[in-house]
Formats: sequence, structure tokens, C-alpha cells
Amino acid sequence: MLCRELSKNASTKETVRQEILLACQEWVRRFNIGDYKYTIDTYLPNAKMYPRNTKTPRLPVEQRDNIGQWWKTFLDTTGAKNLVYYNVEVKVTGPNSGDLSARWYMSVGSGHIDKETWIK
Repeated sequence: MLCRELSKNASTKETVRQEILLACQEWVRRFNIGDYKYTIDTYLPNAKMYPRNTKTPRLPVEQRDNIGQWWKTFLDTTGAKNLVYYNVEVKVTGPNSGDLSARWYMSVGSGHIDKETWIK
């Protein structure tokens, strides 16, 4: 589960869904331009991440700082870039949250996101 923050002004289910899609697109854009600080700052302080098939010794990776270190190590060792999400689906789970799933690919591989939880 990834927990990321949304802005504070969504109201309807469709508004929440659209806001999640826009926030996700911005996260991917920032990832692709190397804006490391932005991509890590979107995780909540108590977030958990389950990066499968990455030789991560312990799962989940917990807490924003540890997730940031995981991404830094991953990017430094792989040179990953050109991230693309496709077949993106969003299930609104409340007035301020939703779960995103998607397929992804980038320069170093591809995979599936089972669940990214986005929270206002």
C-alpha cells in the first residue's frame, strides 16, 4: 500500500477519482524529470510500500524516510527512467480517498500496481 496526499478540495466521487488520476500523473511526471523530493514528499509519514521483485530484503518498506531511501538506492543503482502507467483504474473508497491500480513500465522493467492508496 502506498499512501499519498491529495489536495484538500475534492467532494464528489468523480471529483475524487479525477483528482487521484491527476495527482498520479503529476507524480509520474515528477519521477520522470528526476524531482526526487516531490515524489518522496507525496508519501504520508507512515506509508508502507511493497516493492516486489526488487531483491528488497524486508517488506514492507515502512515510513516516508525509508521509502525515500529505497527509491534513492533503486534509482542510483538502476538508472530507472521513463515511467509510464497504463490501464489505470481508481476505486473511490471514501469522500477523501481512493485506491489506484495500474500496469507500469519503465527503462528497467515492468509490472503491476495492485493498490496505491491516495488520501486527502
